[in-house]
Amino acid sequence: MDLNGLYGTMPYMLISAVLMFTPLLSVVLIKLFMKGRAIGYSWKLKLKGNFRIYISAWLLPVLFSLLGSLAFFAIFPSSFTFDLIVENTGIEPFQYFALMFPIAVIGAFFNALFALGEEAGWRGLLCPELEKKYGKSRAAVITGIIWGVWHTPINVMGYNYGRDYPGFPILGVFAMCLSCIALGLWLSYFTSESGSIWPAALFHGSINAIGSLGITVSGKPELQIWGPAITGAIPSCIMLFGYMLFIRRRKNGSA
Repeated sequence: MDLNGLYGTMPYMLISAVLMFTPLLSVVLIKLFMKGRAIGYSWKLKLKGNFRIYISAWLLPVLFSLLGSLAFFAIFPSSFTFDLIVENTGIEPFQYFALMFPIAVIGAFFNALFALGEEAGWRGLLCPELEKKYGKSRAAVITGIIWGVWHTPINVMGYNYGRDYPGFPILGVFAMCLSCIALGLWLSYFTSESGSIWPAALFHGSINAIGSLGITVSGKPELQIWGPAITGAIPSCIMLFGYMLFIRRRKNGSA
């Protein structure tokens, strides 16, 4: 599709959406061939006692997206511009964000349905199977690497970082793995704490809904490998640091 100029077109978008369900399809096939064996986490919502987890899974991506964007523009202040919003939409930046921000936050629930196609495989099956041998943290990191490499075909077409950054496309593969490791640690935590894959799907859906909002005010596409989207290296490091801090406080009994 890329070689034939179809990247970014409607057929490309539809096929990409369908491919998000291939991990789910893998799980279904495995369950059919391994009847009688308990595999992975539950597909039930398990809302009772997990209300705080669902709220955190919904809103934490908003916080990480904001912090990641602020850190990116603090490091690369010359890339910040409102001109793109006015040129592409014809409305004032304040009106644009007043409209798009709540849409993105609410859109997490719709996106969660598509994200479930991935989470059923990554956090629902692969990660818990790896946990049996490597433990939770190592399993989450390994799953994150596999998840990141899984994105390689679309990343080499410029999906997350464009094609203008130094080291294209190899550096983009490493950046995506870093992002997926940081995201995967949080996703694995929500899954194991709730016993359900739905909080991870909600977190994933929220990331997809709001994680790229910062790009609308970034005028230097060659810097996308660093941010401000959540898949950039800077926001990924913030998520990773946030997870390490959270786990440390939790072990000390203060979280």
